Amino acid sequence: MTFFPVVERELRVASRQRWTYWGRVTAGLLSLLLTAWVLLIQSANFSRSDGRMLFYTVAGLAMLFVSFSGVRYSSDSVSSEKRDGTLGLLFLTDLKGYDVALGKLAATSLGAFYGLLAMLPVLAMGILLGGVTGGEYTRMVLVLLSTLFLSLTAGLAFSVMCRDSLRASLGTFVFMGSVFALLPALAALVDDLLEWQGHPGTAFGKALWRWIGWMSPVTAYSRVEDAVFRRESRMFWRTEVWMGLVTLGLGVLACLRLPHSWQDKGSRTGAGGFAGRLDRLRFRTPAARRSFRTAWLESNPIAWLSGRFWLRSASVWCVLAVAALGFIYGGWRVGQSWWNSGVYLTLSVILHLVFKIWIANEVPRQFVEDRRSGALELILTTPLSVDEIIAGRRMALVRQFGAPMAVLLAVDAIFLTTGIHSDVSGGDEQQAWILLWIFRMVSLPADAFTLFWLGLWRGMASSGTRTSSGILWRALVLPPVVAGMLFTVVGLASIGSQSNSLTPLSILAAWVLICAGNSTVWIVRAHARVVSGFRTLAQQGTVPARGGFFRRRAKDQHPVPGA
Repeated sequence: MTFFPVVERELRVASRQRWTYWGRVTAGLLSLLLTAWVLLIQSANFSRSDGRMLFYTVAGLAMLFVSFSGVRYSSDSVSSEKRDGTLGLLFLTDLKGYDVALGKLAATSLGAFYGLLAMLPVLAMGILLGGVTGGEYTRMVLVLLSTLFLSLTAGLAFSVMCRDSLRASLGTFVFMGSVFALLPALAALVDDLLEWQGHPGTAFGKALWRWIGWMSPVTAYSRVEDAVFRRESRMFWRTEVWMGLVTLGLGVLACLRLPHSWQDKGSRTGAGGFAGRLDRLRFRTPAARRSFRTAWLESNPIAWLSGRFWLRSASVWCVLAVAALGFIYGGWRVGQSWWNSGVYLTLSVILHLVFKIWIANEVPRQFVEDRRSGALELILTTPLSVDEIIAGRRMALVRQFGAPMAVLLAVDAIFLTTGIHSDVSGGDEQQAWILLWIFRMVSLPADAFTLFWLGLWRGMASSGTRTSSGILWRALVLPPVVAGMLFTVVGLASIGSQSNSLTPLSILAAWVLICAGNSTVWIVRAHARVVSGFRTLAQQGTVPARGGFFRRRAKDQHPVPGA
């Protein structure tokens, strides 16, 4: 008998998937572009610190990638088998839970591991440039690998425990976000609150940090440097051992739970659990629930089908509330230096990115689920037209994200005016600051509109796995990649010249043109594919994509539009 047969089979399948190779190419390309920009910025003042700056810049990008790889790669590995009804067939054989769990983990880890592997040679350039030792590089690789397998194993465990892909992804994201940032922030918050109340919180805060702070991979990441590692090597190794134990525990949990999870009948809706209690709190009487349902059905039945789970809208407000509390806490902890234009811009960029990623995950979800269950074909037998179906999906998304997005744009306007009066000087800098914020405020609804049409198209034309990744690549990743290439070429060409063509206004103007052109192309393409081929896509499903960038159309009698 083959040792770990599912592992061998899954690795063979994953090795033939195009995303395995294109993910590695993308990770390497982004790392090289980032390296070119760092070297371009530092070209006028080259020193040994250039290697250290490049090292920690690429390492920070890699750290974000590996920390949330579980959300992208492994969080839907087992839950997709549950929805398809194929998981139980595996246990009709003599396979054990660890056979299937390790097979799924190996298959999903391949793309993430290849992506990290493509970044490591670029990370090693810091040694060649100077300022980085071999020990620092080795410790950083160890931290990245341990964090990667922790994230992937967490995604596998939540995929075993959940049937719905959204819940599995959300659970993985919350878990890794808690391990990554919440535990250290909790230790610091408790210590600050004790000092604020007049209690001796310093000793307690140190003890709390010893027991909580080292549970985050950020602790090991911040102790990679030789000088810090010599002082706090025990903290580094304690964090690494802790992450290894948590990874092992999550893997054992997935192996034990997997043989029983194929019997899951789906999630409970409103009957029990935390979500059920919140639902009963929201609708105290049956009349209130009927009124909510009637209002949606009268406006558009598809809007009710997509937006009947009101907790999804409430979760967007919860994210904004948490961000507001964190911003206020930062101002209270740091003091007057917190209120500056850099903090305003950083917070706004993070919230905009969170909203865009959330929209990209939410738009195709309903059509993917309805197409898989066959409900979409039943909807097409009703008198509803294609335009009404699309309008209903748009109404549900506006109901979920519209008001929070308006609040976020109002906060952007406040940050714009406050930043001008705080530390932005006059002249060209003030003009660039105003134009930057205006462009970002306009780009948020514009990108949301682009993500809407791309999400409809990919939700209808894809198989439902990694759907949001294709949307994010087209709408959000492609413009900065093109802009980075363009600015790098122009910057390298102007190094020997007397004039600098990369002024803030020229960079912003080029960025606006690139983003506008990219959005226009994808909106027109997606609109044409969805409107003209909606019924064909719903009835025939998907055609496997072939050939990467040089994609060949399916040569059958009934090609599927948009596949």
